[in-house]
Amino acid sequence: MGSKRQRGKQETRRKIFEAARAAFWEGGFERATMRDIAVQAGVGLGTVHLHFRDKSSLIHEVFYGEIERKTFEAVAGIPEGPLEEQLVHLLNVEYGYYEEQHVALTHVVKESFFVSGDWGGKYEEQLWRYAAAVEKVFEAARDRGEIRRGTDCGTAAMSYVSHYMIGLVMGVREEPFDRENVMKLVEPMVRMLVMGLRTQEVEHES
Repeated sequence: MGSKRQRGKQETRRKIFEAARAAFWEGGFERATMRDIAVQAGVGLGTVHLHFRDKSSLIHEVFYGEIERKTFEAVAGIPEGPLEEQLVHLLNVEYGYYEEQHVALTHVVKESFFVSGDWGGKYEEQLWRYAAAVEKVFEAARDRGEIRRGTDCGTAAMSYVSHYMIGLVMGVREEPFDRENVMKLVEPMVRMLVMGLRTQEVEHES
């Protein structure tokens, strides 16, 4: 009996989750209402609040996993090539995703910068894992001899992430998110970062 009730709760939560995702994706955070989401999910407004405290917590629940998946897919899909081109490719893919889905994601990205509590901890942990994944990209370039042997790849990765976050902040301030304009700002900084890490041998060959 308990198992059946639990499955029912999980199914209700799934319906609310999918209804919210569709509402946020199509109309953005501001236009979607908890009442509309309840109607779309086929449940009462009180049921929605039973599962999700408010609209802000609901949008984080919906898009945290989406951002997680897309971010690490982008890192996993980095092609072979020089480090700076790999990082520029990563920027293009990431910013392209935000440009494509700006209606749904602009609000959640803005909120993620300042949210506290459980969600603040989750976003911080996600950012550190992203930096660790980028660190491996720098380590591979160091192993190839593209950057100095003594490079602190963890610090280099955090420098890249800082540049990336500057672009993200600038991008979500505008409507809509413009990947090309953001790339004009961030790409030169990333290329300069890599240039400062190159070995003398690579610099002489350039």
